Amino acid sequence: MKLEVVIKKSKEIEARHIEEVSRFSNRVLVTFFFKMNQVVVSQNIEIEKFNEDWDIRIREYKKEVQSAEHEMMNKHNADLNALEQDLRASLPLFLRTSPKILNLKKMIDTLAKQKEFVQADKLRIQCARLEEEELMKSEEQKENKIVFILTQLASKQKNELNGLKKRVSTGYASLLKSRDSDYRK
Repeated sequence: MKLEVVIKKSKEIEARHIEEVSRFSNRVLVTFFFKMNQVVVSQNIEIEKFNEDWDIRIREYKKEVQSAEHEMMNKHNADLNALEQDLRASLPLFLRTSPKILNLKKMIDTLAKQKEFVQADKLRIQCARLEEEELMKSEEQKENKIVFILTQLASKQKNELNGLKKRVSTGYASLLKSRDSDYRK
């Protein structure tokens, strides 16, 4: 009987021990999973804040880029318009009096002195038409020169804009690289 009591007590102690170990391990596991959950939640919050901060940085960079491109394009347009106005105002018309016109004027003077006014009037009309043609040629040359100069400036401005776009894309790539390295940290 004594042996039965000792066996019974040892089984009770063993059951209590298993129960306590089970309760303790459950508490440890619950605590562990609770702390892990807290770590994951705080990590997710940190990642969200990180992404928000970088999204703000990227938006600001894009705004600055747009502003810079807009300013450059406005400056280019203003420069083009100012140059065109200056060229139109300052470039002289190179009126060349052709030898043919000079000869006609001499003939007109000679005919007028000889009192052949009808013939002189016909030559005067012909001379006026030739002078008008010369004026049109001169205006066309001036216009071609203006267009050529403006085209050169537009080409230079296009190169400046392309350079800005390359710097922007390089800066954006650098920004993304920096974001990736910060994310890894």
